[in-house]
Amino acid sequence: MDCADVAAIVERMLAGRSISEHELTEARAHAAGCEECAPRFEVADAAACADVEVQLLDAARLQAAGEDPMGRWPELDEHLAACSRCRAVLHDLAEEPAMATRDATDEPHIRSMFERALTSALAAPEPIMRLRACVRLGELQNLSVAASTALTTVAEHDPDTAVRAAAHTALGRVDQIAATKTRRPRGRPA
Repeated sequence: MDCADVAAIVERMLAGRSISEHELTEARAHAAGCEECAPRFEVADAAACADVEVQLLDAARLQAAGEDPMGRWPELDEHLAACSRCRAVLHDLAEEPAMATRDATDEPHIRSMFERALTSALAAPEPIMRLRACVRLGELQNLSVAASTALTTVAEHDPDTAVRAAAHTALGRVDQIAATKTRRPRGRPA
């Protein structure tokens, strides 16, 4: 396994494709021992963060409402004990003024908060976090001007080649979604 293999595995994982336990174990071993990969890829952390994303939103909603979310999701508790980034995201989401008054059916508001959190992550010091934020922003529809502008800036100026590529891909997906929505059936007047 080399650096390119690790990068391919991380990209597949971020895209939501399945990764075998063997591939993940080898990628972790390589990334941990490689001077080039170690600062760029946190394979185990990225996968673990993705696994608890939904529970993180639910926990933030409970915390904002004054309840203690700990103990409801043992895997989230275990992850938060080890992941300072997810603890910070939980804190930031719980501090959102409207989080306590919103319920789980208020998708536009939750989506907006999620978009803002991902846009902020584009400035994270770790390339894997910036890359992951690019991928996830590319999956959203109707990005705000701020998110689109931030993605464009990352695509043009991020110091990491993989992050720039992910930002370009995300912008392409956003454009494709917008084009699909505005396309009219042939033969019909505008």
